[in-house]
Amino acid sequence: MYSPQYAVETDRSKIDSVIRENPFATIIYTDNSRPESFHLPLIIQGDKLIGHMAKANPAWKKIAAKTILVIFHGPQGYISPEFYGTQNNVGTWNYISIHVRGKVTISQEEKELKDALLLLSRSQDPNFDIESNIADHSELLKGIVALKISIDEVFAKFKLAQSKSIKERVNVIEKLKTQSKSMELAKAMERTLPNEEVGE
Repeated sequence: MYSPQYAVETDRSKIDSVIRENPFATIIYTDNSRPESFHLPLIIQGDKLIGHMAKANPAWKKIAAKTILVIFHGPQGYISPEFYGTQNNVGTWNYISIHVRGKVTISQEEKELKDALLLLSRSQDPNFDIESNIADHSELLKGIVALKISIDEVFAKFKLAQSKSIKERVNVIEKLKTQSKSMELAKAMERTLPNEEVGE
């Protein structure tokens, strides 16, 4: 993925945070030289991404023991030239995108299946008693497979107007905050500002 240097993010704590907040990933692989993809929520745990998928989905057989590309999409949105409050700007798109490459391990062991379900449920629905639910519906485990993806390579692009002046970035943030759909993008941009500029 191309990126100007200012938009390259290497801080793993920031990258991992975006993955946790945006777990619904696009998984890309090849099947007989043909690019294919599917979507899956993945939970980051240390140096692995963990998830589960329907056994009826033939994709798990295609990706088993292979290296795949996983894309996480963070906040994104259009930036109007008028948002900057200065002249000689053009419209652009600000966004966060994270690419992870890693090898897939597939498991049908009951413990691995339960662990994958528990991770997802506890991250998204912590008040739900997933353990009792699994115990009562153990037959359902036979309909899924668990997968672990090693995090072998990470490339993160945080394109959040870092090349603009602080004042221009603050102006953009203020405009985005007036649009409910753009609030998360505004917050992401705020995190790139020096601390003393936040909240002004």
